[in-house]
Amino acid sequence: MYNFFNGELNRSSVDGKGMELVSVVNCTYSAKEQPPTWSNAVWWQNRMWYGQVPDGSGKLQSLARYLDVIAHELTHGITQYSSDLIYDAQSGALNESFSDIFGVVVNNWYIAANKDDVGTWDWQIGRGWGDNGKPLRDMQDPKATGDPDHMNDYWDTVKDNGGVHTNSNIHNKAAYNVFTAKDAQGSRVFKPKDVAVLYYLCLIRLNKVTTFVKTLQALVDVAITYYEGDPSQPVRLQSIRQAYKDVGITVE
Repeated sequence: MYNFFNGELNRSSVDGKGMELVSVVNCTYSAKEQPPTWSNAVWWQNRMWYGQVPDGSGKLQSLARYLDVIAHELTHGITQYSSDLIYDAQSGALNESFSDIFGVVVNNWYIAANKDDVGTWDWQIGRGWGDNGKPLRDMQDPKATGDPDHMNDYWDTVKDNGGVHTNSNIHNKAAYNVFTAKDAQGSRVFKPKDVAVLYYLCLIRLNKVTTFVKTLQALVDVAITYYEGDPSQPVRLQSIRQAYKDVGITVE
């Protein structure tokens, strides 16, 4: 995770200033789950905290073994030190979504058959960690985990800080659409690294209480600058707008 952000996005650690990364493993949290297991991982007090769960044989294994989980949680730290998205409603869902986006990106950067071909990518987050062996979330098909993939199904609730883990999937699907967008000839519109750069630059310029619509506008603004002078810029901008329109998010 550190190598990816430092080498590919030119960000030195979580805070952008070389912050030491500290992980605490094999944690328990008796208020939520009976020790010695704790099926969770969190970014809290500028550290990573990983629980442990039994494998098929009953032995305990650390959740720190999942690269996508590591990247997801550390991205919460990057969000904290950049846009600092309020963990509630749409800004909270975006907080979760950006962590999912970079969890998937970092994971595939090192495990995909071809990191430059999103057709070889695994779009699941927390594979096998959800109910009945399902992933926690699936960016390609949110409905596979019972989550919404369109604003028509946005969950308006007070639970889970306004449904942050559920509604994040709408933005996840939009991001998946951007990564996998094709032009009229059937070729990929974007290189995976370019999309990662766009989402990183988008994240660090958002305000604390941003919405899905404002995030789309920020992403378009970043892309306008990033592809300035590139003759393919109009196609790329249209692909971003269409990716979000397909999940019910539009701007003027």
